[in-house]
Amino acid sequence: MKVRASVAFLILLLGYTTAKAGQPPGTWQPAHDMNESRASHTATLLADGTVLVAGGYQFGSGSLASAERYDPLSDT
Repeated sequence: MKVRASVAFLILLLGYTTAKAGQPPGTWQPAHDMNESRASHTATLLADGTVLVAGGYQFGSGSLASAERYDPLSDT
């Protein structure tokens, strides 16, 4: 299972608008899949508007010692 909602939730929670062309502000938009599925991770909105998703737990594999950076403007 890939984690999609955590980044979108963080952005919505912090009030950061990432609406794409044609998307009404404040609405949900599915985000690109992360490279690794995660639970109990952190997601931090950085000054440049990207989101750093770090650590957490992967079911079947245990704790994760990795991080991914997500850019909501390019959905990557």
